[in-house]
Amino acid sequence: MRGLLTCLVAAVTGFRLRSNSTSNPSHFVQKLVNFQNAQYYGEITLGGQTVLGVFDTGSFDVIVLSKKCQTCQGAVARLYDSSHSSTYKAAGKMAKYVFGSGPANAEIGYELISVGGFQSHDQLFGEITSHQIPVLNKAKFSAIVGMGPGAGPKKMKALLMSFGVNEFSICLERASGAPGWLTWGKDPRVDSPSMVHMAVIGVHHWAVRVWGVSANKMDFMMVLNNQTAGDGLLRSAVGDTSNATFMAATGAAEGKQGVRLCSRGCVAIIDSGTSTIVGPSVAIAALQQEIGKVNHDCSNLNALPELQIEVALPGGGSTMLSLPPEAYVIKVRSELVANYMGNLPKVCVLAFSAMNKMTSGGPLWIMGMPFLRWYYSSFDRVAKTISVARASGSCLPQTTVAFSNGTGPVSHDLVAPEAMDVDIDAAIGPDLEEEEIDLVL
Repeated sequence: MRGLLTCLVAAVTGFRLRSNSTSNPSHFVQKLVNFQNAQYYGEITLGGQTVLGVFDTGSFDVIVLSKKCQTCQGAVARLYDSSHSSTYKAAGKMAKYVFGSGPANAEIGYELISVGGFQSHDQLFGEITSHQIPVLNKAKFSAIVGMGPGAGPKKMKALLMSFGVNEFSICLERASGAPGWLTWGKDPRVDSPSMVHMAVIGVHHWAVRVWGVSANKMDFMMVLNNQTAGDGLLRSAVGDTSNATFMAATGAAEGKQGVRLCSRGCVAIIDSGTSTIVGPSVAIAALQQEIGKVNHDCSNLNALPELQIEVALPGGGSTMLSLPPEAYVIKVRSELVANYMGNLPKVCVLAFSAMNKMTSGGPLWIMGMPFLRWYYSSFDRVAKTISVARASGSCLPQTTVAFSNGTGPVSHDLVAPEAMDVDIDAAIGPDLEEEEIDLVL
């Protein structure tokens, strides 16, 4: 979860790795409960205590709200209590996690952790003992379960490694309030010709190379340097850009000028713990302008362009993944929209968030829940790939290729488009300001 509830910095050193091997099943399909189309969580058991957790492809560790927490008295979710566990062992260390909304302190320990039939004995985890994040007390879940591809930057063994799980898949059903599905172990459908396999370039993150982001009718690129922006369209979109880290170059398509994004390369993390699509602030502002006005009553949803993402393939070359407007437009309470003067209780807005984070591979984007509602995504630690296929509304990977060849948009499902109703107060947002994104380039 690259964001509001995402562990960004773990000041943890000197932990020994214990043997936590056990006999685990090869396959388990887990239902993820949907809360307000902004949080998806499932059951996880720590020391015999079953709590709800967000299974987060954007982080590495397991952390949980604890009875030891001095600032969790108003928490809605169940709190973990190590005093009621016969398998808990203290590590004698504390860790500090920096979240999007503030810091949290955790006591590190070892515990028996299980999901379905998978078990990890003496799994290293963190009990939150204090925090300054009010939203944690309102969350429907109490655990954040890191699903990173390997050990995190502090070399703590990740849960996937302990479970012996090399591959898992995630998809979120598209109907409002519908659940998501997490498949632990290999899904044989991933071998379908309809799957597109992307190389993972992140050391600790499920990160892939991106060569372009566009609103269908326009190509985009982001030029990476410290110069000021020289493009008039960009200036009109974001105002004063004299201190911008990113400079937009002028491009042309269909006789129009536009800002081009990512032709020199960007990096995208496929993140099950972020509620929106996230990109650099300059790029998001330009993309908003290229998409055009979204009517508050959602009446022009059909007329909006598709969002196209050009991703790199393992053997070279690239392909296009597209998202229809009903993927990137959401419906929110009108009182949360600045300068809205109408009388609609809910209005349509773009599901974009801004975050300025540079990596060695270029600016960082995060493809969050909107992406996972439209693409069945399989994550392979050994092959170091993320394989995706356009998903049906009920999360079945489509058996025919559903990608653009770069010459035009992919057609929408044969249903009337409708924006997802999202509770922004429950949304999980990004914040990677204090974490390095290590890449294999």
